[in-house]
Amino acid sequence: GCPALASLAMAGVGNITIVDPDHISISNIHRQFFYSTNLVGEPKALVTKNRLMELNPFIKVESIVEYFKAHFVKDFTLVLDCTDNMATKYLIHDACFKYQVPLISAGVFKHEGQIRTFFPNKGCLRCFGGETPDDTKLGNCNDFGVLGATTNALGSIQASQAIEFLSEGSNATLEATLHLNLKTLTQVKIKNSQNEECAVCRGEVDISTDSVEVMEISDERVIDIRELSDESVMSFSFDTQKVVLCCHRGIRSKKMALSLRAQGHDHIYSLK
Repeated sequence: GCPALASLAMAGVGNITIVDPDHISISNIHRQFFYSTNLVGEPKALVTKNRLMELNPFIKVESIVEYFKAHFVKDFTLVLDCTDNMATKYLIHDACFKYQVPLISAGVFKHEGQIRTFFPNKGCLRCFGGETPDDTKLGNCNDFGVLGATTNALGSIQASQAIEFLSEGSNATLEATLHLNLKTLTQVKIKNSQNEECAVCRGEVDISTDSVEVMEISDERVIDIRELSDESVMSFSFDTQKVVLCCHRGIRSKKMALSLRAQGHDHIYSLK
């Protein structure tokens, strides 16, 4: 997000909106260069807005310190996905197809990354029945680490593709997905495919809100499962009181909440 936004602002993209509910932590600073140790705890979207205005005071920047919601994309010319988890990536993807807004999505894993541009009726992630990948089965930055050099490279290319799209109405990753390996300095372009009968490409997509997650807690019973095994959690005796499970990132707690709900415990929730 940081390199993409910096490049867009310096290029003079006139209206930019940043959506991020997160707050700055020490673990961000090695790759998110807008932030520093004296800003730990501050909202990322607000700090980023101020940084962009310093880079270019002649543009308009808005910030939304909230979790992404599908309707956020409705009035925009182009959306950039710079997120770090599959659940959010697929939600942004589905929202863009629902409202027929072009999307440029980028992601990294260790030394590798990929970038693809999505356009209504030009192919999507759901064309061949693709389900949203389970984040609990995938690696992440906390588990494997990622260099700032990698995210900076992919974010800069993403911004370049965005500027090309805004200027020309097309770009290189609209036809083929770019896979880049920064360790071996190799790249591969894979032609994007499409199912001509895909309803999602036409904007016929149903975006449902996952009610298993809550964003805050009040008087509920809270269970920290970070040091508990899956078997221990599943064997708990739950009464009818609302229970909120919490873990490090909200991924495992959501998985366990869904498993418990499958057993009939509809009052179990996960802290997002």
